Amino acid sequence: MKNKRGSHVGIILSFTLFIGFLIFSYVLIGPTLRMNPELKESLTILKKEIIQELSEEIIFIWVYSESSLCSQIDLPDNSFENIQVFVINGTGEEVPSYFDTSKIYLQNLNGFTKIHISNSSFENESTSSLSGCQQVEIKSSLHEERIAEKRIIEMIGRIDNDYTNFREEFGFYGDLNILFKYSNGTQIGTKNVETNTNIYSESIFINYLSLKAEEKTGELIIRLW
Repeated sequence: MKNKRGSHVGIILSFTLFIGFLIFSYVLIGPTLRMNPELKESLTILKKEIIQELSEEIIFIWVYSESSLCSQIDLPDNSFENIQVFVINGTGEEVPSYFDTSKIYLQNLNGFTKIHISNSSFENESTSSLSGCQQVEIKSSLHEERIAEKRIIEMIGRIDNDYTNFREEFGFYGDLNILFKYSNGTQIGTKNVETNTNIYSESIFINYLSLKAEEKTGELIIRLW
């Protein structure tokens, strides 16, 4: 009988300790668990706003010219405060270009050529002012919102250098971090997170235009805690 009583006492004691452990664990992690739905909702909103912030209007123009040392087209109507032009020929090589308030001048065209016009997204090889150029016909054009590498770099730089204002601009007052991984594995974004912090994150694979107007893919990682 004594052994049975001892066994019952041991079971009750073990059960009591187990219940106490559950209560203690809930006290520690309960607030985090309750917070996750809020972080998830914030992440959903932030994701849309960040993608919008990384995008800008790009004007694509296709022209054709047979072996022309100097060609020109009329600069299309746009609402850009600044102008950046990047030109690629049919083999993917950059074509030197120059523009003024009404024209875009292109050097050494041969065949189909694609012209990219944006507010600030490209780093182009600008040639000196050209004159006496041949007017070429625009075959087709397209206005489209695209994610730009330059905007990704600028946004991550703002997080590193102006973190408080960046959060306030997006209306988020917790902690956040944005990382970007290029397809070759290179990563930008350096804000550290302590390993014991509960993080809510999401990865988004995006298509974007590089500084050289190349079509690229990468991974955008948004982390909240």
